[in-house]
Amino acid sequence: MATIFDTLMACIETHAKKVSKWDGSPLQDIRKLSADAIGYVGEQLLFDLCKKHGVDVEWDGNNNVSKKGFSGQSYDILIRGRKVEVKTARMGESRTFQHESLRNENSPDFWVFIDISPRDANFTVIDSYDLTTMHPVLERTAHSRKKTNDVYKLDTSEGVLDKGVNSEITMKIAHGQADDAFGDWIRERIQPLDLIQEVDELSTLLDSKLSLLT
Repeated sequence: MATIFDTLMACIETHAKKVSKWDGSPLQDIRKLSADAIGYVGEQLLFDLCKKHGVDVEWDGNNNVSKKGFSGQSYDILIRGRKVEVKTARMGESRTFQHESLRNENSPDFWVFIDISPRDANFTVIDSYDLTTMHPVLERTAHSRKKTNDVYKLDTSEGVLDKGVNSEITMKIAHGQADDAFGDWIRERIQPLDLIQEVDELSTLLDSKLSLLT
């Protein structure tokens, strides 16, 4: 008579034969990583890319997880002096990427989503915004987690990422593709506060002078 373990082994064997989108991918071993490990890998990848391309960046590895600055904002990494929370996801069998534990309260200056598929990595820079509303570019609305207060989940997909690429808030880097453009792209997306303030002041001055001409 078959035991429960015989049944369990048969079920495992059946599901193990199912074809995965990750089969044959140079990145297929990412399936073996825990959620925490994937998060660490994403932060390490972003840090290394910034360092490689001369972008000002600070990261303390696991010591920086959920670190809060003087403003009370949670962040994982500092890029050009701005607080960034990194959310890394691997593609699921439904071809989506899931990003957990986003919050409106004490949100960072930016979220960087790193979505890893069998053939490429997608980096999306999202300015802090009201998570109860639809994102204006990605056209996705975050879902509030059940039995929680101010905890949201925002999923993306290949189609959603294409919208980000078209609007230049997402950079797609395929396996084997050079990442030479990453430095200029991240600098454009994440600018230091002093530069933003300088641009605002120049804009105000220009508006004032133009008003004198009317």
